[in-house]
Amino acid sequence: MGKFKDLLLSIVALAVSYTVYKSSALLFNSISNGFLAEFLQHGIFAVAVFLSVLVLRKTCIYRSDLRKLKAGWPSALIILLLISVPAIQAFTMISDISVTGFEFILFLAKMLLIGYCEEVLFRGLIQNAFHKIFGENNTLRVFLGVICGAFCFGAIHLGNILNPEVSLSAAALQAIYSFFSGILLGTVYFRTGKDLWVVILLHAINDFFAFIVTGRLSGSDVGQAISSASSSLAANSGPLRLFVTFCIYAAVSLFLLRPKKIKQLQEL
Repeated sequence: MGKFKDLLLSIVALAVSYTVYKSSALLFNSISNGFLAEFLQHGIFAVAVFLSVLVLRKTCIYRSDLRKLKAGWPSALIILLLISVPAIQAFTMISDISVTGFEFILFLAKMLLIGYCEEVLFRGLIQNAFHKIFGENNTLRVFLGVICGAFCFGAIHLGNILNPEVSLSAAALQAIYSFFSGILLGTVYFRTGKDLWVVILLHAINDFFAFIVTGRLSGSDVGQAISSASSSLAANSGPLRLFVTFCIYAAVSLFLLRPKKIKQLQEL
């Protein structure tokens, strides 16, 4: 039972934080500026997450090991390579951006807050809890921890079905691709010596370009942006494509977590 205690407490922290996050929307629904309302809502979310870490006495997740970070940072290039596609698309849409400078700053801050909240919860707390259950002394055990953390990360995105503008199929597809990205983020997290700040930044950069591509800075609200992204994915995704994508991401993860690298991290 001792091995599962951290996981149960992490799930409670996740549930409480997301409940506070969703409920806080009621506080700001009278604000006409959507960017300001979303920023304030995610600010409340960040406070809830931070307090959860304090209550669980897990502030150690914020500490970086520079030796392990130095050894593992090249793995982050994998994520940056995947981000390059939406980044190129985003740059072609710069002329369509129709927000004020203040709204753009709020948007940037929101991306960082999202990265912070989700990475602390899913990598810092939940993935670490799975690592404690499975162990970290070989590739398979570490990979199981990464996969389980990524599955939880994908599953939480099913909550977007509560948005009336998002269909069940759209939410499901977003959850699947979030699971895929969670595999790589979880792998990079482990390879960099569990450095949260690296994956927080990568997460924020990815969301920044993804939201631009889906029109968030061109007049679309959050629900429309999610629907747009899911429609685009649906148009290019079938069962075989999803299976192949999973196999590729899993193969990349297993390569980055190969025994030689696990041993290298243990010796640092």
